Amino acid sequence: MLHAFIVTIALAASPAAATHAAAIEVHPAAPLSPSVEYRFDPGEGELVALAGYSESIAINAHAKHAAVKHVAAASQPPLPFGEAGHRRWSVQASYGVDLKRSRNQQTIAGVGLSFFVIDTVSLDFEFNGMYVDQRGDNAWAPNFAMLLRWHALMEDNWSLYLEGGAGLMYATNKVPFNGSKFNFTPQAGGGISFNINDQARLFLGARWHHISNANTQSRNPGRDSVIGYLAVSFPF
Repeated sequence: MLHAFIVTIALAASPAAATHAAAIEVHPAAPLSPSVEYRFDPGEGELVALAGYSESIAINAHAKHAAVKHVAAASQPPLPFGEAGHRRWSVQASYGVDLKRSRNQQTIAGVGLSFFVIDTVSLDFEFNGMYVDQRGDNAWAPNFAMLLRWHALMEDNWSLYLEGGAGLMYATNKVPFNGSKFNFTPQAGGGISFNINDQARLFLGARWHHISNANTQSRNPGRDSVIGYLAVSFPF
């Protein structure tokens, strides 16, 4: 590692004068690397690392370019609700009653994600917890569902929609009491959504909700319920 650098500067006094050589000793602030090209800057009176200088310019240019892209992205308005590419997250809760036995009831609550794959049509994922009050032993169950939702009538601040899909559940006890712990949950329905403010949107709907094991077990009694639900969603 070099600790001093000798630079010879040729000084020309006049056309007729002889050239004199002067030795200037430069002590750099940091150790010099033999793999880096340096030059002496008379104005600054110090050595300049050419490679390092170029690298700094590149880093600064990259940072400025990234900042410009960030500002440009931030200045773009968010996609409006219902337009392809718009996405939301939600919290939801529902309550249902068995169509054959009103004693059998169910309560569902959870969170959801919604992605508009094309204009007015979203693909929705729900992650719920379900409590089943029924004849026999009651049950708890995690429930995952995937649905398609079509906003058939879309206005500036509200919409009417239809939806349908299916899910899976695995309960702590058999549902119905003489059925199985593992079941499928096909469902379909519709509702209305409207803006609460610039960010929040309220969904009110009703669904036919089915629970059965699709004959994957020896017994498949199944149950059909009508449920009402509400959800509040926000863009992300």
